[in-house]
Amino acid sequence: MDIKSELVFVGDEGTTEIRGATRRQGVEVAARGQVWGPLYVNGSFTWTHAEFRNGDAIPLAPEYIAYGAVILKWPEGLTSQLQATYMGVRPLIEDRSIKAPSWITFDLSERYLIPMRLPHGRMEVFLYVQNLLNMEWEQAIFAFESRLRNEPAAVNDIHFVPGNPRTFLGGLAYYF
Repeated sequence: MDIKSELVFVGDEGTTEIRGATRRQGVEVAARGQVWGPLYVNGSFTWTHAEFRNGDAIPLAPEYIAYGAVILKWPEGLTSQLQATYMGVRPLIEDRSIKAPSWITFDLSERYLIPMRLPHGRMEVFLYVQNLLNMEWEQAIFAFESRLRNEPAAVNDIHFVPGNPRTFLGGLAYYF
């Protein structure tokens, strides 16, 4: 894919700016289906080579992204799912000298379809455990020049938003 101009995040201003032409080449593979009986799988893998036409890296453009899930659909109305999400290393600046680390998280979900007749839709009880292994990861990460009040001059530094720690969510859902 050839793009005439790319929007790049400018962290110090909290905006984006239009940059030069880019080229992205890659492959995406996805599959989902029933493996055997109550066992299903769902997954995708993406490889992308993205750079400006002059050879510089596009900040924040990952080379590898992957997702996979194993799903068990029990006959009693219970559905169990274990999923993994992976984000590969990605350059934070054009010269590739600063890179964001890769990360992988695992999530677990349990859903139970309540066996009750409703005029419309259905109801489920659910429990989600996000970041099951309580990994430390950066949800958003940038490299740009900034200055704290006690610093005499601006410095190029990494700024990030930490990913969520292990989190439990539960409730009742009505689908109509």
